[in-house]
Amino acid sequence: MISLLIVIILAIFLGDGALLELTNTWKDSFLKNLGWIYILTFIWIIVFTLLVAFKYSDYKIGGPDAKKEFSNVSWISMLFSAGLGTGLLYAGPFDPMSHFFKNEELSNLNITDKFIRSLEICYLHWGLPAWFVYSSAGLVFALMSFSFNEKFEFSALIPKRFKKIRVSINILAILSIIIGVITTFSLAVTQINAGLNKVFPIIKITKANTSLIILFITLLATFSVVSGLKRGIKFLSLLNIGLVAVLFIYALLHTPIGEVIGLTLEVTGRHLSNFTQDLFYTASLKDKSWLGGWTILYWSWWGAWAPFVGLFIARISRGRTIKEFFLGTILAPALIVCIWFTLFGFLSFQGYLDGSIDFDLIYKVDGAPYLALFSVLDTTLFPTLSTCLALVCVTIFYVTSSDSGSYVVDMIASGGKKNPHSYLRVFWSLVEGLMAFILFYFGGVKLIQNLVILLSLPVVLYLSFGIYKVHEKLKTN
Repeated sequence: MISLLIVIILAIFLGDGALLELTNTWKDSFLKNLGWIYILTFIWIIVFTLLVAFKYSDYKIGGPDAKKEFSNVSWISMLFSAGLGTGLLYAGPFDPMSHFFKNEELSNLNITDKFIRSLEICYLHWGLPAWFVYSSAGLVFALMSFSFNEKFEFSALIPKRFKKIRVSINILAILSIIIGVITTFSLAVTQINAGLNKVFPIIKITKANTSLIILFITLLATFSVVSGLKRGIKFLSLLNIGLVAVLFIYALLHTPIGEVIGLTLEVTGRHLSNFTQDLFYTASLKDKSWLGGWTILYWSWWGAWAPFVGLFIARISRGRTIKEFFLGTILAPALIVCIWFTLFGFLSFQGYLDGSIDFDLIYKVDGAPYLALFSVLDTTLFPTLSTCLALVCVTIFYVTSSDSGSYVVDMIASGGKKNPHSYLRVFWSLVEGLMAFILFYFGGVKLIQNLVILLSLPVVLYLSFGIYKVHEKLKTN
């Protein structure tokens, strides 16, 4: 807690000055010069995760008599809501067109091929690599806890005799989780405020209104986390997956459905065909600013979130075979991501072709995609109703992410308890809301984002060691 307060205080008082500039320099240098380490580490994680998945596919997490806590639908809804939910709603309509407009390497392509290649890049950034990292983290800690009798701590891979190292690793994990969640919170509430402004113009995009939104969501998250894993988080995850499905179908009905299906198949085929080439891409002998600002940036973000998402996935996965785990934590969410990006990317592209979307307006909001989703929904039959539905989805997705993050931090902070006390869950939920308010109101979000990226490399390297160690343990078990 002291470490977190120090980071937040530095962000507030130095976030707009020299420290921000310094961390920007560090981050840019880090991404450009050490990006290849991420690439090698991701390849290592993918190889060993596949090795474990196929070699021990029938091995049941927790032993042959272990029972599942959650149905398949509840399980996938919870892991998806924790790991990715909010991101799809703001990046789905935005990222494809951002690559379309700004990636210079696509400039020699015709307009159709340029858009298809833009979608393919989104598949790479949000699809298989991200979920391989999350899945490897989840599998490592699920097996360490349920099968090898270790506590639910991020330091479970380190022998107990190295107490100081274990404490340091747990602190790193807690910092990574809390900072990642509150940074996402700070971004999500701005999107919510922008959406409310479109529906109710009287609600201006101001710090005061955004602070009220933070308070409201914090109260919702606190109520949910008190309800527990099986009631609060599970119920909200199922509710939101249902609402998102309604939003998806509604959007799909505004497209030539056959064209969208064909586009999905074509982009998926190209993605699978080029996957190895794209995975090894390092922009050799070229300017690395795009690679560092997109691919490596996204992968470092997934690495920073891995302690949170991985431990949460581990907690809800007892009783599943490794084959089930592999299908549910990699293939299912990656498929959902690709379909979602294709649909909303297509709607954005359609808006570009017919001039119904003002992309200059979208890009003027701090270069962030707060308005992208609502601009797409403005082109549909019932824009106000669909925008309200999207706002509910964004809110619930953040609440479930906050709940899941609080739950994982509680497990680590309580010494690895699988069901920590409710007062601890309330404490961390309130801390997340308070810190999000402080960061948003006084500045410092960009500094915190830089720190998350800089902290993510040791996390990813630790996970690469973890998947290897689990593989070795399974060989002798």
